[in-house]
Amino acid sequence: MSSTRRVETVSLGDMIPGTRRSLRVLRYGEPGARPKAYLHAAIHASEMTGTLALMELADLLDAAAARGEMRGEVVLLPMCNPIGYGQFIFGEQAGRFDLLGRDNFNRGHFELSAPVAEAVAGRLGADATTNTALIRAAALDVLREIPAVNELTIWRKMLLSLAIDADIAFDIHSDLDAAVFMYVNGTDWPAARDVAATLGCAATILNEPYTPSANFSGVVGSLWPRLGERFGASHPIPMACLGVLLELRGRHAVSHEHACRDARNFLALLQRRGIVAGDPGPLPEAIAPATPVSGMDVGYAPFAGAAVYHARPGARVEAGSAICDVLDPLADTRATRKATLHARTSGVLYARPLDGMVVYPGQVMFRIAGATPLPHRLGRSWLDD
Repeated sequence: MSSTRRVETVSLGDMIPGTRRSLRVLRYGEPGARPKAYLHAAIHASEMTGTLALMELADLLDAAAARGEMRGEVVLLPMCNPIGYGQFIFGEQAGRFDLLGRDNFNRGHFELSAPVAEAVAGRLGADATTNTALIRAAALDVLREIPAVNELTIWRKMLLSLAIDADIAFDIHSDLDAAVFMYVNGTDWPAARDVAATLGCAATILNEPYTPSANFSGVVGSLWPRLGERFGASHPIPMACLGVLLELRGRHAVSHEHACRDARNFLALLQRRGIVAGDPGPLPEAIAPATPVSGMDVGYAPFAGAAVYHARPGARVEAGSAICDVLDPLADTRATRKATLHARTSGVLYARPLDGMVVYPGQVMFRIAGATPLPHRLGRSWLDD
């Protein structure tokens, strides 16, 4: 089968003598073609649901390319974090944090709006298309100038350089135990409604107006609204990239059936967005409305113990409902053994740890997508775990 798939191997430099890691990048379509989609998985390297889905999507894109159906460009990294992927401690994969610098792999990415604003100041005009091209080129120039201090810095530069000029960019994760859900900027709603409906999101959380955190999808997607605020209406800057943090169920909800279905959904979305030719069929009904991040109820463990749940991910719960118990194995009495956490909003329980998991004080025990802002969440980061 002929294909326009191109495979690139991008070196992350020589961190330790005698060792070298690299990124494996799959490209489809003509370089520079529009629209451009970027999808990577396993930035937290133990989260494999997205990896399996993108492996299946690569096969579908091979077939689409052979049929001449590529209209835009697609960049895929089914396993985007070789640093974390190689970290094992006593037989357990430990790919959430960099063991050298202790960085969370999905924090500390380069927020480019200030240097990009400086680079394009005095050059922007009244045409949004021209402004978009200037900003994309400036962002890539800024990235090239960041010193390649070490392997982690090179890795961050490489990922962002592949995604920063995309029209839509996916950072695909899997939570501990979860339904399919996503976070997007409030500035990208309702433009992202087709994403939520196509991928079957049980919850869509809107950052208001965009995430302040330097996570990967945050720095990719918030570049545009940040610059829009900086330059104002006289220099129109569109929301030129939709950055999506997608949580593709729980990390143990892995199967060939899930992966194949997820890949078909991604292909349908690429077709709807004009990146791949073909008929995706009618847009499904959205499972749930989008809700603000300020309405996200989060429960925290009051002490260390074992988690036991009353509701599963994807369930609709009401305010006051019992969500989970934390059981203290060293408690002296039955009365002090159990603490029950209740919902403080009505909505969809979309993420939680596993039943029987040993939790620590302050650990996030659940997230519920609610429509009404909650006082106990004001001023708290949406990424508080």
